[in-house]
Amino acid sequence: MELSVKGKRAIVTGAGIAGAIGASFAEALARAGASVVVADIRAEGAQAVADSLAAQGLKVVATRVDISDPASVQALMDFAVERLGGLDIIVNNAALMAELSRVDIIDYPLEEWRRVFDVNLTGTMLCCTAAARHMRAHGGGKIINIASGGAFELTTPYSISKRGVVSLTVLLANQLEKENIQVNAIAPGATETPAGLSMLPIGSAARDRFVRSRSGTPADMHGALLLLASSAGDWMSGQTLNVDGGWIKRS
Repeated sequence: MELSVKGKRAIVTGAGIAGAIGASFAEALARAGASVVVADIRAEGAQAVADSLAAQGLKVVATRVDISDPASVQALMDFAVERLGGLDIIVNNAALMAELSRVDIIDYPLEEWRRVFDVNLTGTMLCCTAAARHMRAHGGGKIINIASGGAFELTTPYSISKRGVVSLTVLLANQLEKENIQVNAIAPGATETPAGLSMLPIGSAARDRFVRSRSGTPADMHGALLLLASSAGDWMSGQTLNVDGGWIKRS
């Protein structure tokens, strides 16, 4: 067993922002030998990331997807199968960032709640099930969901939606076990990305902890990603790996 995905076909959603976790995941999989679809709701962003990686000799293509739209998700799967010849790995990274400090849930706008859950939980479910339909017909595959360290604090609708991703991962792992499809999740801690620190309000306890401790980088997630995407993780399913520098244990 090795942390290689040579010859595998992969999708990474939410990969259209250079320097962010999704783009970094697409690069890590491509460098490990996979052909990768860079997918994002921002078509221009996805194409820019793909062009940058292709210029380095990596096998990548780009497309737009709105993961909250079932037709768009199916079009993504069809695109991957057509352009790559199949699908072995999907990394469900796309998410709607929302307030990361504690909110007054009693007065939280219903439309905002629905928007967060439509993308972060329902969108992840749609991508999982669409990918699983293809994988179970072709011998198996790897589904990797991106949760959040915030899923274990449950102070905001965002964190609740991400806890739902953890539960969804367990449900699908149990249902797909006999299909040779492993379903796992990664829960990143505070990570230096274009969106990360800006979502933590000045003066909040979460921001103070972020600033005091060594924050992560997208590259810090690559080991967990390649473990779960490769044959080295064949006997892992239903797990959520906290990659957070010990954040949860210090909480």
